Amino acid sequence: MFDESKPLLPLGKHVKSISELITLCIENFEENTKRRNLFKSLMSNLIEPITDLNINCDIWVDGSF
Repeated sequence: MFDESKPLLPLGKHVKSISELITLCIENFEENTKRRNLFKSLMSNLIEPITDLNINCDIWVDGSF
């Protein structure tokens, strides 16, 4: 269970793959449907189109997610 008083990661820049981000931010919060829906929207509206167009880029995810 996630302790809301503590961050998931220490302060700083962290490089994660999409699958690592899913594990960290979604799978660890299975009961949180809002978080899951936000991530589905991110995937369908940003990540999948970027991938389909074969664009190499970095995506920054705010710590409040």
